[in-house]
Amino acid sequence: MSGLIALDIDGTVTCDHDTIPGEVLAFLDDCVDQGFDLIFITGRSYPRTVPMIQLKSPYYLAVQNGAQCFHVPSEELIFDRFLDPSLLPYLEQICQEEPTGMLVFDATHEEDICYFRESDFSRDLFEYLVRRREVFREKWVEVEDFPKKRFPAVKYFGFLDSLERICGHMHRRGLKLDAPIIRDPFGEGYYVVQATAHGVNKGDALTRFAAHRKNGGPLIAAGDDYNDMSMLQAADKKVVMRNAPREILDMADVVAAPASEMGIIEGLKRAIG
Repeated sequence: MSGLIALDIDGTVTCDHDTIPGEVLAFLDDCVDQGFDLIFITGRSYPRTVPMIQLKSPYYLAVQNGAQCFHVPSEELIFDRFLDPSLLPYLEQICQEEPTGMLVFDATHEEDICYFRESDFSRDLFEYLVRRREVFREKWVEVEDFPKKRFPAVKYFGFLDSLERICGHMHRRGLKLDAPIIRDPFGEGYYVVQATAHGVNKGDALTRFAAHRKNGGPLIAAGDDYNDMSMLQAADKKVVMRNAPREILDMADVVAAPASEMGIIEGLKRAIG
């Protein structure tokens, strides 16, 4: 049997910030042994993701919602597509009337680096982000002016109404970006917008990677939130976690129990058939 399994991470294979359950990892190793290729497609960065995927088998990893794709463990770059630095002034302007600023994420294998200005954030939101930063062990660098270089992603955090206004500004200004709003996996009622270059999303990453691979077989994808929608649309079989938003559940061929119950195992078994 051969095919391709594409997996979101947070809320799909785990509900923990740092680990994937051993039972899930063992099942995924078995899938690779059966002839499946395995790719994780996540909004996380490379250094935040690789330590938690303790697989015996090689796999592929698309990070920052598909801005970069690597083979692991070789770290071979399969493809990348970054934001044009000329967009940064506009991305700053659209949040000036909101309680959030932007976090500009750099691309490195060794550590998470993001650039920020504390004065752009409300006190409550910044305190939340500091707690989040400590848990995720990100390296933040405060700047007066953002570096004029290519970046994989820019993120905005806040409550849903604020982020909806920011996305509305993007649309009205004609900024060609992919920028879904999802629930922040860290919790506490906050949401996150992850802006990537136009056309850079999980579905694009899956399609690009599927064209790269040599094996045939079905494309099976599993996810739980709005940034997984394009990936699910690109798949032949769609596994959706039971606690996903209704619009995502409506796409499902298989509805699986949530990540807290390791539902991905039974969900993939049913999709594989």
